[in-house]
Amino acid sequence: MLTDSVNVLHLSSCMGRPKLAPHLRRSKILPVRLSAAEFAELERVADLADVSIGQVVREGIALYMTTKGKDGHRKRKEKNQR
Repeated sequence: MLTDSVNVLHLSSCMGRPKLAPHLRRSKILPVRLSAAEFAELERVADLADVSIGQVVREGIALYMTTKGKDGHRKRKEKNQR
């Protein structure tokens, strides 16, 4: 019989998703209020990019932080490139 030599059910304590390193864990929450139109646009953009809304927001924040200076204006380097 074939099933005598096959172990079909094997339970292990290390089953499931592996734990993320502490620096990769997303544990902070950023509550933001949006209008219905703003949220619909955010959903549309996420659907077009085939990513989550959270991913769109995270990438948008990262882009903002890299293209803006401390005072909220474009960095001087970008102004000179125009």
